[in-house]
Amino acid sequence: MPDWKAVVRERLAGLNLNGAREAEIVEELAQDLEDRYSELRVRGASESEAELLAREVLGQSELLAEELRRRDHPLFEPAGPLSGFRHDLRLAFRNMRARPAFSFLVIGMLALGIGGNAAIFSIFNGMFLRPLPFRESSRLVDLDETAPKWNLKYVGIANADFYAWRKQNSTFEAMAFFKQNDYNLSGFGGAQRIKAARVTRDMLEILGLQLVLGRNFSLYEDSPGGAKAILLGYDLWQRLFQGNRAALGRVVKLSGEPYAVIGVLPREAVFPDQAELWVPLGASPNESTGWYLNGIGRLKRGVSIEQARADLLRVHTTTSLNGNKVTSPIIAPLRDRASVVYNDASIIYKRWPTRRAFTTRVVFRAARYHPPGGVAETESRREWTWNP
Repeated sequence: MPDWKAVVRERLAGLNLNGAREAEIVEELAQDLEDRYSELRVRGASESEAELLAREVLGQSELLAEELRRRDHPLFEPAGPLSGFRHDLRLAFRNMRARPAFSFLVIGMLALGIGGNAAIFSIFNGMFLRPLPFRESSRLVDLDETAPKWNLKYVGIANADFYAWRKQNSTFEAMAFFKQNDYNLSGFGGAQRIKAARVTRDMLEILGLQLVLGRNFSLYEDSPGGAKAILLGYDLWQRLFQGNRAALGRVVKLSGEPYAVIGVLPREAVFPDQAELWVPLGASPNESTGWYLNGIGRLKRGVSIEQARADLLRVHTTTSLNGNKVTSPIIAPLRDRASVVYNDASIIYKRWPTRRAFTTRVVFRAARYHPPGGVAETESRREWTWNP
């Protein structure tokens, strides 16, 4: 291919243009000639024919002079902010062709920057702007107990406190309590490790969710020694039964024990954290198990968190198994204890990085404490995930 810039400079040598203006004209005319030459070659012209036809433009002196005058003295100034867009776009592509490696490096850096900002905004939008996927989520609060004397901000909730709070409070519509467990699921090929949640039957009511199939746990099932039943998470239902309604009534084995499938949770049932199925908690108020439960409550309309905290403190002081000498209730908005991820076209709330482990999801909790003179068993759970 001819050196069109050299050809144009030779043709303009007698016009005495200033350096900057000449460089701009040479750049544009050379690009025009190159485009015309390439077009002619594509149409089947030989190299010599294409070069000769392309040079004809430069051979017409009057047309070339008129073109230069038009570029030096336009009849009117460009109107509007996009009037020079076409020229800038052509110049940009020309520079990209001249330095492709540098151009791809810059484009890659811009793509990473834009993608990173979009991801951060999506997380921020989910955490602070979009509501949680539960009915009137602003009235949902996290329940826990704190023990300053043990230097523990969160210790979990004891069975006796759970029953006392739920029965004697006057500021909550309902409360639900849960504990996360792992099970070995068998009977579907090889054994699978499944994350589950042991929940009280109030959980569906608290979150305002409707089952896809089946029914909720009964009072008998959610009592000590009750029948073993499970509610399958939506994704697990799809994975194990391909969304077949015949899953109801099937028996699955969790850690070697049979459980009957009584229902299927909706997609939005992603709380408690990462639970793929629910089983009844079956806690007893008379069982001394230490502080091990998590709680969630729905405030009555018009009740503030401060009022609810004072109400629970009143109940706790009069009925707590430790007489409020060690622990006391702590309440926070559910959003403060939840993080959100954006998955495809729907918001799915799949993380629960509590304040005990906001940066690395390392959870340290005094899970058992048996006064007086008892020994504290510290249960640790580590989940190393990225949390922005």
